[in-house]
Amino acid sequence: MTRRGPQEGTIYQRQDGRWAAGVHLGYAGGKRVRKWVIAATRREVADKLAVVLRARDESRPIPDQRQKVGPFLRRWLDETAQPTLRASTYSSYDTILKL
Repeated sequence: MTRRGPQEGTIYQRQDGRWAAGVHLGYAGGKRVRKWVIAATRREVADKLAVVLRARDESRPIPDQRQKVGPFLRRWLDETAQPTLRASTYSSYDTILKL
């Protein structure tokens, strides 16, 4: 296997058997910013790394698999909880989310 060149990222197998890949995205606030992806196989992690590299090269936002808590709770409250809650309980939960 050959070495990866500059700005191509890194791929390695972790101790738990999964594969990880990381790529340097630049600096923010004086700190180095890296994006890490993890997958079960080397091919999967290489594909995920290619998506990140393509987005970086095209100056697009880097895809993030994580879901933010605020939008998740808002969607849960509006779609799942509202039909089963009393109006006063829904109002209370809504106020908590706004604050």
